[in-house]
Amino acid sequence: MKNLFLLCLVLCCFSTNVVFAQHTYVPMESITDRQVSVSGFLGTDFFWNSYVGDTTIAGQEYRIHQEEIAPGFFSNTYLREEIDNQKVYRYKGAPDNFEYLYYDYTLDIGGILPIFANGIWYDYEVTNVDTSDSPMGPLRTWYFSGPIGPGFIYTEAVGGNPLVYEFTTLISDPVYFTVCAYNECEKVFGNATCTPPENYTINENLNVIICEGDSFLGHDE
Repeated sequence: MKNLFLLCLVLCCFSTNVVFAQHTYVPMESITDRQVSVSGFLGTDFFWNSYVGDTTIAGQEYRIHQEEIAPGFFSNTYLREEIDNQKVYRYKGAPDNFEYLYYDYTLDIGGILPIFANGIWYDYEVTNVDTSDSPMGPLRTWYFSGPIGPGFIYTEAVGGNPLVYEFTTLISDPVYFTVCAYNECEKVFGNATCTPPENYTINENLNVIICEGDSFLGHDE
């Protein structure tokens, strides 16, 4: 009986490890467009963050993610993903001009992610990791708490709330949330109310595939 118990215990542990090992990492390059809601005292608004191309910085290839921070004004974020290592790095431009770890999809509970915000490094700790279903397959979500702000979360492939998340870790109002995500016209994250972006071009920077639904970055065609 004792030997049977030990055998069952070993099999259970082995099965748990197999299930964990079978998780297939979903890279961030699986998503081209993310719609973000901004909710505060004055109500709720939405904006898009979209992949608009690639560039080379200091010999490294980065994906360019662009969002409209004000009408007619756009901000670029440069991200480099190491799919095999399940890590994403951000290149911070002038005046900082350095690369640092931005998303770590290997962290366990208790793991630490340093965040660079307003010229200061803050250590945020993983408090929980869970998994949810999506059209891309199971996606893991990490929950963080730290010395300032309400904490934050990020989800495999989708990223944070929003994609460029460090500012929102320091404030509690307004609240940002990535509500929908698309791979071109295909919805890969979000609920039934999501509508895909349409084509929108400004200063020859943006040129996305035309989809049915709301205009890209909130502009009318």
